[in-house]
Amino acid sequence: EGGGEPVERKGRAQFEVHGDLNKCICVAVGEDMTDNQVRVVLTWAEFPHSVVLCVKTPEGKIWKPPHDDKGDELGCTLLPNAELECVHAEGGYGPISVLLKKMLPGRYHIFAKCNPYKMAKGDVGWAQSNAQLTLFGGEQEALEWSGPTHFTHPKEGEAPWWDICFLDVDAKGCVKVRSFNELVEDEPGNRLTTVICKDINGKPVQGVKVLCQADTTAGSQETDETDEEGKLQVLLALAQYTVKVEKQGYINTAVRLMVDLEPSCCEVVVPMVRPEVFSQGQDLLCVLSWGGTDIAELHVETPGRLLKRPVGFEHEFASYDIPMTTPMQVMMGVWGRGYWALSPLSSHLSDGTPL
Repeated sequence: EGGGEPVERKGRAQFEVHGDLNKCICVAVGEDMTDNQVRVVLTWAEFPHSVVLCVKTPEGKIWKPPHDDKGDELGCTLLPNAELECVHAEGGYGPISVLLKKMLPGRYHIFAKCNPYKMAKGDVGWAQSNAQLTLFGGEQEALEWSGPTHFTHPKEGEAPWWDICFLDVDAKGCVKVRSFNELVEDEPGNRLTTVICKDINGKPVQGVKVLCQADTTAGSQETDETDEEGKLQVLLALAQYTVKVEKQGYINTAVRLMVDLEPSCCEVVVPMVRPEVFSQGQDLLCVLSWGGTDIAELHVETPGRLLKRPVGFEHEFASYDIPMTTPMQVMMGVWGRGYWALSPLSSHLSDGTPL
């Protein structure tokens, strides 16, 4: 190039020769990366023709709709630290290349989609594509790369989405690869999440306005209202969220929610509290809530008593008296997926409603 020293480039591929299709592959070839950059390259055979590569970064998602997509989506080809370098024209082979200019702390999610190519002998999708995804840059010492840098297409299945891997980058810039390499029916990187709103007596609260706000732009922001069971189900991108709830007559509340592959329960219970619960200016309400079916205990230790809910009892509480140093009352209650404790507290709310 320009009379200078030749640049060494290398690549690799794994493929099978079978069936009646043309025995063609496309091998991604690139030079060693520098400056802690990573290049993501997807290639495949002559078929299918309609292929999309998606790379979710801590700043957002890089992707471009397929050439035959007649919808209004424009995709995203440029972020401050990532860009779509090239995308295939009509036809097969590729490549599609995304350059990660700087590996930011957080999670990168790489996946792809194809629309099967229809032929007389049957549709040609991922399983017949000889598709390869290569990550260039793993050799850099500063990245302390852990995990594979090359992925081949799953050999079985007809689902349109190829969920490939995570790149988890820690605060020091070290990269850990988590491989999935599986075909799935729905777009990867999202989970159906349940938000449940209940009052302190365990009754569902309908019509609560719920805002799920992601910590990063890679997540999403969803707003809706709970149904008659106090529930809202929403599809959220994998991220950490602040869930804010609002309804007239209740105190505005916010809780934290992690949407990830684990834990298997993607659910949060938000306590809804009326202002009149607080009968005195020094009242303090402690609420423990959780999702799923696991058992939990709430321990409240005051200057006068230690109270806890023993496992196996739904409505009874053990109280352990210790010498009183300050006059104080503690009232505890229980409802499905939550406990509450209020101190000091009279036996009735200010409006006369018994606890």
